[in-house]
Amino acid sequence: MRIAERQPAPTAPVTVMRYLGALVAAAALALCAGSVRAGSAARAREAWFRISIDGTDAGWQRTSEAADARGFRSASESFLRVGRDGAATEIRIRWELVESAAGAPIECTVEQRVGATPTRTRAEFSADGVTARSDGAGREVVQRFPALPADCLGPAAAGRHIEAQRAAGAARISCTTIDPASGLGPVGIVTVPAPGERCWSTTTTVVPTAMTECLDEHGDVVRAESRLGIGTFVLTRVDRSRAQAPLPGGAAGVDVLRRSVVEVRPLADGLLSAQRAVVTVRARSGPLLPLPSSGAQRVEPAPDGSSARVTLDSSLGSAAADGDATDARYRDASPVIDSDDPAIRAAAQRTLAAVDGGDSARAEALRAFVHRHITGKDLASVFASASSVMRDRSGDCTEHAVLLAAMLRAAGIPSRLAAGVVYAREFAGIRGCYAWHMWTQALIGGQWRDLDATIDGRAFHAGHILVATGAQDGPSIDPVFAGMVMSVGNLSVEVESVDGTPRARGDSHTKESAE
Repeated sequence: MRIAERQPAPTAPVTVMRYLGALVAAAALALCAGSVRAGSAARAREAWFRISIDGTDAGWQRTSEAADARGFRSASESFLRVGRDGAATEIRIRWELVESAAGAPIECTVEQRVGATPTRTRAEFSADGVTARSDGAGREVVQRFPALPADCLGPAAAGRHIEAQRAAGAARISCTTIDPASGLGPVGIVTVPAPGERCWSTTTTVVPTAMTECLDEHGDVVRAESRLGIGTFVLTRVDRSRAQAPLPGGAAGVDVLRRSVVEVRPLADGLLSAQRAVVTVRARSGPLLPLPSSGAQRVEPAPDGSSARVTLDSSLGSAAADGDATDARYRDASPVIDSDDPAIRAAAQRTLAAVDGGDSARAEALRAFVHRHITGKDLASVFASASSVMRDRSGDCTEHAVLLAAMLRAAGIPSRLAAGVVYAREFAGIRGCYAWHMWTQALIGGQWRDLDATIDGRAFHAGHILVATGAQDGPSIDPVFAGMVMSVGNLSVEVESVDGTPRARGDSHTKESAE
């Protein structure tokens, strides 16, 4: 796929891959917690599910639980294949967690592969904190996180708690547990009765989109369904052979790229060089996920929550919160933003050796370096680590954003990732649209500033709409980004003005080009 000059490389399928991975992980958590019958954890149990999107088979999932010498061992393994611009992307997630008989997490292992980039994390839990060791790109990153709260249960204990509450006739059940595939912090679960016999609606703090679970007479999940903007995500309980049967419909499967593209009216190619713009963002159904006022963006939500008026000015930043400048999440290396990699540190030092200026000039020099360094501007990579990008010199916007964030941290400038949509002249065969995208924010002079390393010749433009920011400080996708799954395929944008010039719905590309 050729990416036009001076235009960002949208990542619609790549960002969406990560969100779908988070949804798969959340489904595993819900299934583990929702299908364990009271008193059944003493024996080994296993369940297989076939995954489909809008009726098209897309993968499988396995959950299991068994007694362990230290208590109980829960496990999940998932496989998902979806299309992206005619090619197939595979998501594989496997985790295993050991908890005490009382339900306290002891240790876990998580293996994830999105595209060609595998990661493996081993974590140990104690009253003093969580120690995680992540292997990726041929090197180990060791991190420490705060201890889990005392009321945080392992998946087996959470399942027993939910089943006991259901048996007691509770109308609303909540608990705190851990989802290893989505991070090493606590995850809240809330489940309430749903329409239908023995059906429950479950949400988590990782992916707030509701998942409806239908149980059989024994209390085991036989079907789970979640309605997303890109389609209806369904898990159906089957035997192992049916779950792992070859996927039909060719190699690519469901094309999430086209389904995730955001409609825009009117065409506004001038956004790609604009400093200022005003747009209205609407949810196609349900409430609009709250948009942040951060970096170049200021947001005025509509009273009914269905839309928001967004003003963008690429020359502006936003005031950082107290403590952001010293927050280790924005300064330290992580498994993805591995700023302590020797090659990254050396490149940052070389790039800045001739820069005469403050952090703004230094950040722009690093942004321009990343743009030049990544010569293979394509969709071949899927959220590779910064050190892998430095070595391979290829990727789309996620790789640009991750490498720039790492180089900024290596240079002592706090950074974080920004995700949202960006205007494209043409993407996935669609003329004039917004595509899902990722870029970088740098903390400079007490303000968060937007930097997009996919752009040639300028740091940023008004064609971006920010949906969320995150430090990406753990081995799994930042929970802030995972929550965006409910917006993918559910947005539309109307451009009100570009650099102060009002846009009429009937404006054409031909007219704009002539101007």
